[in-house]
Amino acid sequence: MCDTAKITPTKRDTLRANSPRGCIASVRGPIPVKSLLVAALIAGSICPAAFACVEPKALPSLPNGATASRDEMLSTQKAFIAYDAEVKGYVTCLGGTLGSVTKQNEVLDRLHNIADKFNAELRVFKKRSDTQ
Repeated sequence: MCDTAKITPTKRDTLRANSPRGCIASVRGPIPVKSLLVAALIAGSICPAAFACVEPKALPSLPNGATASRDEMLSTQKAFIAYDAEVKGYVTCLGGTLGSVTKQNEVLDRLHNIADKFNAELRVFKKRSDTQ
């Protein structure tokens, strides 16, 4: 184990130099590496979803329906479908744990806002292409 009597922290370099083997130096004294490993295992078992769930990145900007080409609209639609699947996977991953419901609502609200904006641009695009 770590011997706290061996460390008298005055400066960072001194702290590192005087740290006993098998310990990590800290300002409050040495911390046994085994203690850190146990703490990490406990934290990982209490909240594994926080480490496993990766929030989807936001979609790139939506095209302007008044000026966008058909290819731009189709590629954005495909990207949105993929984003939708990522969001649903993320929400499923979060599950119903305490605190995750708020995060789920935030992500789903963002998804719905993007869908509404894309649908508005799609209506403008369709209206424009119907008149041509």
